Amino acid sequence: DTDRGAWFAVGGDCTLTDGEKRPEAAVHYGARYLSDIPSAEAIARTLRQRGDERIGARPIESGSYPMILDARAAGRILGTLGGPLAGASLHQERSCLSDKQGERIGSDLLNIFDEPGLPRGLGSRPWDGDGRVARAFPVIENGVLQNFYIGQYYARKLNRPATTGGRSNWVIPPGNASWQDIARAWPKAVRVTGFLGGNSNSTSGDFSFGIQGQLIEHGEATQPLAEMNVTGNIRTLFHTLVACADDPWMWSAVRSPTLLFEDVQFSGA
Repeated sequence: DTDRGAWFAVGGDCTLTDGEKRPEAAVHYGARYLSDIPSAEAIARTLRQRGDERIGARPIESGSYPMILDARAAGRILGTLGGPLAGASLHQERSCLSDKQGERIGSDLLNIFDEPGLPRGLGSRPWDGDGRVARAFPVIENGVLQNFYIGQYYARKLNRPATTGGRSNWVIPPGNASWQDIARAWPKAVRVTGFLGGNSNSTSGDFSFGIQGQLIEHGEATQPLAEMNVTGNIRTLFHTLVACADDPWMWSAVRSPTLLFEDVQFSGA
């Protein structure tokens, strides 16, 4: 059996002048249908807006802040779960979640569903890597780890039932309010709109990423941020998830809304 498909990508990059600095911004969209890509004019407006958000960026004082993880950037943090959930990591004893199936690894709001049949989804597929019919299943439900990604090869190695060897679309259900409305109760929060390098460790769960974003005060952006890192451990981070906004990012195989966390560690000035 065979299947065919198409994939389109459109985006742009810009560099602005800010004194001696040259802040950069980028926007990129991917879709299976060309009609799902925003217009060139809309992309240009978004690109200019993101560029303007970089003007005057500087760090704030290091400390613990609520984190507003922008929908388009959420895949980077959610992706830290991919390594520990892989069958290879389980077999090689490199997973910090190896003994957590059926246990809580996040707040009740943490839900991730693998949906290979999602219409127009970038990760949609009829079969998995083992040639089996791809089926939807919960990865994490109400904060409880339900399934690992175990293909046939590692299922035999681990003497465990096979699920599938790799993820398709990750769907995180959205909430009913905008992130601005949710964040109005916070005197200060850090909105993360992008990442600049960094790494995560599937064995320990530790991660550290350079970030760009904005300081948010009572739901309003008051200062662009740069030269800052976000650090933590995935075994504790997802317990601090307090809200999911109403804005799922549709141009990725990780279909996540903006996620809001409490008490996340940032290093800056």
